[in-house]
Amino acid sequence: MSTNITFTTSDFDGLTAEMYDASFSPFLMGPDATATISNGRASFNINPPNPFAVRVTDGRAFLRTGFLTQAVGEIDANGDFGASFLAMHLTDPADTTITLATLAAGISVPITEGALTVTSLALATAVRSGVRNLRATGAGTYAAGFLGNIPIAYTYDFKLSPIGSALSSRVIDVDTVSTTVTGTSGGLLGWIVNAVVSLIGILFNGTISDQIEASVQQQVNTAVDDSFASAGAPPEAFATVRSVTVNPANVVIDPWVSIPLSALDCASLISSGSVKVRDPQQLRKLRAMRDDALRGAPQGEVYIELLRQHSPELLRILAANPRLLKRVDELVKRGLSEYDESAPGKGQLSGETAKMGLALMGDMAELSSPELRRTLELAQGDVQQFVGRPVSAVLDDNTAAARKLARE
Repeated sequence: MSTNITFTTSDFDGLTAEMYDASFSPFLMGPDATATISNGRASFNINPPNPFAVRVTDGRAFLRTGFLTQAVGEIDANGDFGASFLAMHLTDPADTTITLATLAAGISVPITEGALTVTSLALATAVRSGVRNLRATGAGTYAAGFLGNIPIAYTYDFKLSPIGSALSSRVIDVDTVSTTVTGTSGGLLGWIVNAVVSLIGILFNGTISDQIEASVQQQVNTAVDDSFASAGAPPEAFATVRSVTVNPANVVIDPWVSIPLSALDCASLISSGSVKVRDPQQLRKLRAMRDDALRGAPQGEVYIELLRQHSPELLRILAANPRLLKRVDELVKRGLSEYDESAPGKGQLSGETAKMGLALMGDMAELSSPELRRTLELAQGDVQQFVGRPVSAVLDDNTAAARKLARE
């Protein structure tokens, strides 16, 4: 028995994939198995865990699937589990950039920890040892009993880094770099104030810093989630941040999305910068063609199985060739216009659509593996059968011919 994970990208070839049983003990943080990715595939010689998580690493966190159940894949007759993932690198800067002003506005003040209250916060950047970190500065008060309220000023530096754990739903770590708290009272009570202020720093690094860090983490997570949501990615999409760059005016996050192909139902629309799902009407028509016209007919079942088998490679080719993507989308839109959702079997393929499809399959075959190329060549031979004839009639005739041949 084994577990096979396929990624619809060749970017990970040669890297190490780690398989985790997500129902793990908190004291067992290591992976259950590792495998080297070859041709987009990693094979683990273990029974499929349920739920599971996968991480691809080159010495640092690179891509994670997050917590997923076996429902995202299939178990064959031998008990082997397989799942395929569309792995897309989102490159649109508008989706991956957060201004410091936005981050600062998202951190609510006042923040209170015991007798310490932070009343104001401003966010900027600071360079320490050649690394640019985020710096929060502001003021607050400490209720010091008979001494009254002691005004304080603080400087709090923190850094952002991609999450390392395969078993975390967050995309970044926010870690304290340094904290400085100073009192603004002096005079005869200055030494007492300074003694109290030295304790305030400890309080600051409790709830105060936790709330600041939690807010920043949430805002980055939301920004990544929003970029996926605006692209129409399904709920099973899982975010990974490969790097976080802190600039003087903004933070740039570099996200990947990982989506089980089962969640896309073979109806995905992808581009060089986003992952989308077709609109509901198109999805209904595609599913109607599959379930009401193709399914049940021997020839139709072969088409369904071939698409399932070759989906990872097809998506990998399309993701790397935006011009082909555009042509595929135009072909799907045109083809769907020739079929009625309520009776897809009565639809007839036009000669112009067939011509577009044949040219597209020919161009894709040049970029394909020998197996996919052979499938595309066979499919090209079938296209003309459907021109000007109802789909159901073609499938029925071919079924009858196959039965006659079997009898003979």
